[in-house]
Amino acid sequence: MKEMRLVLNAVAWTFVTFVIGLRACVRGIQLAVRSPQVFRTETRCPRGHRVALHGTYACGRCGAQFEGGAFDPCPGCGALAHHVSCPRCGLSLLDPLR
Repeated sequence: MKEMRLVLNAVAWTFVTFVIGLRACVRGIQLAVRSPQVFRTETRCPRGHRVALHGTYACGRCGAQFEGGAFDPCPGCGALAHHVSCPRCGLSLLDPLR
């Protein structure tokens, strides 16, 4: 009985390790594909307007004004923005890493 439990534990451990490794590889590939977007200083909204990704922003949670990247954490409360609005038309641009 102990041997059977040992074999089942080893199989379960191997399967879980494989699944965790596979998920890490998929996430790494997603990040590699999206990495050019991370280093951009501007992007375009769905209507083609230019939107700066570095500048002065207001935190949606605490209202603090800060200068930096659009998706950087707020220095006041640490909140992360999930999207930025186009200043011209108001359409949202999602964080490329989410």
